[in-house]
Amino acid sequence: MEKEKCKAIYKGVMIGSLVGTAVLFANRSSRTKIINGVKEVKDTSTETLRYLNDNCDEIINEVKRTATTVSELAQDAGEDFKKISESVRHLKESSAEVIDATQGFARELKQIKQRTSIANNDEEQEKS
Repeated sequence: MEKEKCKAIYKGVMIGSLVGTAVLFANRSSRTKIINGVKEVKDTSTETLRYLNDNCDEIINEVKRTATTVSELAQDAGEDFKKISESVRHLKESSAEVIDATQGFARELKQIKQRTSIANNDEEQEKS
């Protein structure tokens, strides 16, 4: 059943295409536009192929130079990323060291404050 539907659709498309083509070519102005369009595409294609043939070596060399430049830039970016990663790791380690030192300093200040407080209390008691 589905194959029959597909065949019917295919036949309809083919008949429509043939009728449309016949109508286009029957009309002189449409036929002229189509012929001029095909000639223009042919001329442009011919010019493009001629340019490519005449400048083949230059085009290949430019592509190679560009590929080399892109490769070098990618390599440089990789090296930069590696350096940044190392700097971040170092910064993380340094930050941890600073935090530890600050916490140690805070403990020492607290101990000094407590000793000072005890010494002041002892002096006050001696005076009394």
